[in-house]
Amino acid sequence: MTFAGRSPEAAGLGHDVEGVNLDERVYNYILDREGAISWSQASADLKVPVEVLKDSVQRLKQAGKIE
Repeated sequence: MTFAGRSPEAAGLGHDVEGVNLDERVYNYILDREGAISWSQASADLKVPVEVLKDSVQRLKQAGKIE
C-alpha cells in the first residue's frame, strides 16, 4: 500500500466519540508499518475481524488516503 502523501491530520480523518475511529486506527497502523501489513496480524493487533479491516482499507483507498 502507498500513501497519498498526507499525515492523518491532513488526510481529514474524522474522530468518533472515543476520539479515534476505526479507519484512522487502520490508517495509522499501516503508516507505522510503512504500508506492509499482514491481515491476520493487523486483525489481532487492532482487535477487529479481517473482513472489517479489509472494509476499512477499502474506504481509505476510496477516500484517496492510501493507494
